[in-house]
Amino acid sequence: MTFRYIEDVALADIAFEATGISLGEMFKSAAEATFDIMVKGKVEKKEERRIELESEKIDLLMFDWIDELIFLKDTEHLVFTDFDVDVTKDGDKYRLHAKAYGDNIDYGKYDLMTDVKAITMHLFEVKKEGNRWTARIVLDI
Repeated sequence: MTFRYIEDVALADIAFEATGISLGEMFKSAAEATFDIMVKGKVEKKEERRIELESEKIDLLMFDWIDELIFLKDTEHLVFTDFDVDVTKDGDKYRLHAKAYGDNIDYGKYDLMTDVKAITMHLFEVKKEGNRWTARIVLDI
């Protein structure tokens, strides 16, 4: 996993930085960090969801990506463990094509920890430095 938690950001939030050589790697790392907060250990890959998003800005695409994963958790009661993510730029738009693999929320089966309510704009940032992409994300818990 290529993410690290950031301490002392806020009391009701948790923050992390996700990195990757490619946009896809960074987006995958951000998704892994989001669900690592919620579930201790591996989740079975019984369910698959395809996700397609687009945005004119890479940071807004990241925001929408994490928001969509939280939405699926809340509405379909799914937690995810693995992700295939491809992010491309087509003209003036970034496009995300992804698959998320996981299982239904089951308190008897999985060690569920902190419930993530939402992604926030607080300290939110996506940037490229050299050949590495980094996203700083704060989640409301």
